[in-house]
Amino acid sequence: AAEASRRRERGQTAAALRAITSLLARRPGDVALRRDIAAVAMEYGLYADAFAAFREAALLRSFEPQALMRMAQAASTMGRASLASAVFEATLAADWKHEFRDFKNIAAMMYARHLARISASSAFARERAPIIRRDHRVAERAGLVVALTWSVDGADLDLHVTEPSGEECFYARRRTVSGGRLSADVSTGYGPEMYVQPNDVRGNFRVDVSVYEAAWNHQGAPVRALVDVVRDWGYQSESYELHSVVVRRLGERRTIARVTRDNSNFDRRPLEIATAPPAGLATTTAAPAANVQVVAAAPTPAPTPAPTPQPTPMPTPMPTPVPTPAPTPAPTPAPTPMPTPEPTTTATVVTSTTTVATPRTTVVSNVTNATAFSTLMPPPPTTALTATNTNAPFSTLPT
Repeated sequence: AAEASRRRERGQTAAALRAITSLLARRPGDVALRRDIAAVAMEYGLYADAFAAFREAALLRSFEPQALMRMAQAASTMGRASLASAVFEATLAADWKHEFRDFKNIAAMMYARHLARISASSAFARERAPIIRRDHRVAERAGLVVALTWSVDGADLDLHVTEPSGEECFYARRRTVSGGRLSADVSTGYGPEMYVQPNDVRGNFRVDVSVYEAAWNHQGAPVRALVDVVRDWGYQSESYELHSVVVRRLGERRTIARVTRDNSNFDRRPLEIATAPPAGLATTTAAPAANVQVVAAAPTPAPTPAPTPQPTPMPTPMPTPVPTPAPTPAPTPAPTPMPTPEPTTTATVVTSTTTVATPRTTVVSNVTNATAFSTLMPPPPTTALTATNTNAPFSTLPT
């Protein structure tokens, strides 16, 4: 911590945060330490690092709402409007334990403030903001709003706000003559306690934190108190600050913030939810309240309308050709089988002038080549033969 302070004094905020995160090497599973580091990152203005550290704490202890709410605040401060809205919605929609019931009140107020800031550019914010204010009874306007939370479970920290009259608002005097009021005294968990001054009370306010009881069960780790201070809630001069202080012993009381409300920094005009401005025109939606001088602005000359471009005629699309189906081929008729002709038997009888040779009958089928035919017949006998009519039918041959 001492090294981090030295680095921060030299303007090395990132190096200062790095020095603090080195403590996680010894206690990587300490969720309270992670929340403490995330709170330091918020105090240093390193909101992206704070978002990442709070996210790790939320993943490790998903049943506790404070890390989720701080994630939404960090995202909103970074300008990540959609991300912040989603995390705020998750914080309000979750069913937290009874001991965390008051966290929704603070989350609803911070969410309403976030929606008011982005309403000029977000239709969702313009529709959602009235619903959040109605469902969670968020104050429309207040002179001062202070919310206290702390980093260690089991501790009991108390919020003290001393008003300009000197009257103190705390757990033993929860309402003041000027109208200031304190929420329920939370003695378990991580808070919160919230002070609201609904009236336009001017002067100096002092915000203190005291330790009533603490369960020092984190190896002597100190308790870090986080205090959100919103001055001129719901007015054009609204401002927000986040303060943190470390307390180490029972009965300790520390001053954490001093707030001044006077005419020099107060804009009485209410901060209203913007309506969607016409395209191309810059408008303001905050109606001036009483005692505010309104100066008429010089008339602005009407802008020369830009020529309307002629629409380019669209080419007529060519009709998509319909594919011609291929003709179905006619079935090829099966050939009619030809009847097998009966084989014609030709008998050749060879006789001799002296003797009658035994006739040799040869059946030849489909042989027309003489050479081939001669190769099928045996050589003729040496005896002179006389051929008879070989073309005569078989029935006319001599016996």
